Amino acid sequence: MASKRVYLALAVVALVFLYGCTGNKQPASRTTPFCGGLDGLEMKFVEGSPPSEVFDGAQFPFDVTLRLFNKGEHPIEANEARIELSGISPVDFGGPDYAKVISERLTSTHKDQEGKCVNGDPVHITFGGAGEEPFKYRHSLPGNTQFTLRADICYRYQTNSTVQFCVQKELPRFGQEPTCKVDEAKSVSNSGSPLHIEDFKQSPGGQDRIAFTFSIVQKGTGAVHSGALCDSSFQNRNRVHVKVSSRVGSVACTSLNGGNEGDLIIVDNKRVVNCVLGTAGTTGREFETPINIELGFNYKQHEDATILVKHLG
Repeated sequence: MASKRVYLALAVVALVFLYGCTGNKQPASRTTPFCGGLDGLEMKFVEGSPPSEVFDGAQFPFDVTLRLFNKGEHPIEANEARIELSGISPVDFGGPDYAKVISERLTSTHKDQEGKCVNGDPVHITFGGAGEEPFKYRHSLPGNTQFTLRADICYRYQTNSTVQFCVQKELPRFGQEPTCKVDEAKSVSNSGSPLHIEDFKQSPGGQDRIAFTFSIVQKGTGAVHSGALCDSSFQNRNRVHVKVSSRVGSVACTSLNGGNEGDLIIVDNKRVVNCVLGTAGTTGREFETPINIELGFNYKQHEDATILVKHLG
């Protein structure tokens, strides 16, 4: 009987733990706009393609297949992603064209109206598959030799961020607590992406003006650039397109030459932006309104695989 009571107590504790881990999260997830996360596109070599070991002398044809999965929350349209293979020589391995533009749309993860995160569909890209020349090591080696195959992918992506911004046209009335605060740090909701908005703070900026600052932070390990797809020449590196908007008042950012939209350079994975919301002519004494920030950029990342070419003596 004592052991049964122990088991019952453990079961109750387990139920309480599970409720704390899952039951309390669902209401919160329904009140936030994004699934979040630090990923954009995930790229992985499919197991066995390429094989880890092959033979020299053109005795072992093979293909290379990559699985693409858009873990972030911005769709990648057809022809807005490109993969290029490197690390092995076409003279040695032959095969098809070592670069491909992705002709399929990579659907994004998104949150439905009940707060559930719904994943997009993966896409598989094959080099040397049906209708193409396969890879094979054409020559004879003096002994076993290992090669590193690299797949670079670049794609267009976007971060959407939103902040509940406090607007007070008048001081709080005597004896009345304000519904929101003008002078404080605000929580930011970011869509799943390698770039995030952080450190959002607002403060009084004078008559009909509310100042705010935020940081653009690169969270991923890839490279950011602007311009044409995969054009990572020096003048395009570390550049991101920024747009700050509000349905109330007008936004002016000194970092964007007094406007609300333009290109900025990220230095050491971070850039601070200073803005002002002008509230002249707006109606309402005190309220919250969203400040929306969009980041548009090209992103480049890579994945490696090793191939051991064995010598057939």
